[in-house]
Amino acid sequence: MKDRVNELDFLRVVAIAAVLLYHYTFRGYAGDNMSVVPFLEFVPVTKYGYLGVHLFFMISGFVILMTAASGDLRKFIASRCARLYPAMWACCTITYIATIAMGAGHFTATFNQYIVNLTMMNSFFGIAAIDGAYWSLIPEIEFYGAVALVLAVRQIARAEMLLLTAISVLGLAAIFSVRTSKLAFLLEYLPYFAADAFYYLIWANGPSLARWVGVGISWALAVRECVSFMVTVSAYYRTPMSPWVGAAIVTAFFVVFAAVATRSTGRLGAMRWTAAGAVTYPLYLVHENLGFMLFNALYPTLDRFLLLAGITVATVALAVAVTTLVERPLAPWLRRRVLTLRIR
Repeated sequence: MKDRVNELDFLRVVAIAAVLLYHYTFRGYAGDNMSVVPFLEFVPVTKYGYLGVHLFFMISGFVILMTAASGDLRKFIASRCARLYPAMWACCTITYIATIAMGAGHFTATFNQYIVNLTMMNSFFGIAAIDGAYWSLIPEIEFYGAVALVLAVRQIARAEMLLLTAISVLGLAAIFSVRTSKLAFLLEYLPYFAADAFYYLIWANGPSLARWVGVGISWALAVRECVSFMVTVSAYYRTPMSPWVGAAIVTAFFVVFAAVATRSTGRLGAMRWTAAGAVTYPLYLVHENLGFMLFNALYPTLDRFLLLAGITVATVALAVAVTTLVERPLAPWLRRRVLTLRIR
């Protein structure tokens, strides 16, 4: 039996490439005056790159349920803390220092803001993120919290029923236009997390009607969310976006994960992408504002295509350094520290 899901690392690379190009070639120039460097020739394709974050959410849904499957709350918390915090501490520190040095008034950060950002709980206290990419940590943490609650009450064996109930209720709310509460980040992106939780159950335990029904409801809600949000994105950036393209991309995510869950990816599933996949999280955390500041500092002195290539390589190298020098030594230490805590 294949124990490691190599495809997840490959999909992480796809997701971070999409997000990075979205920021560097579209969002930075098109909105919020974050970058002075235009890449208008790339816009028709890279404007859809923000959907890479949705792919990350799906990957998380698979991994989170896999991590929680043992039913051990302490191990689950230790695993998630070890995965999230060391890279966050390093990347947040790098971004804070760069902001102080190169922000030039457009990018700002205070020391108190930096300290609270290190906890990853800044949004819950109404404190702005130091980097725009941190927004996606909110639904991640909310989903972690929901899974931790299920573990705490020792109901992880009923995860399938709980997920199917939650996604069905969300589906009924959508049909009858019931407003969901502003636990909304979790509810808005729950279809992506839930879909891959069902895909994990198919991967681990085999297919069933209930699991495929859960995938189907999740797909319908994910496409609905994608098309709805695309209207907002299109209006904000004053750039037309095709809901058909968005729906097709999200559907492609579901098709790919169906192949992963049924172990039908062939040679791709046999290829190891572990090293590349490990770098994607710190790269996601460090690339956005730092990249924009470098673009603004070096353009037009340097050619824009040279900058795009150079800044991409530089941020990847920085992410590799964080993985090698911070994550690898700190993650096992943090995991051990959390495991010593008394958690009932």
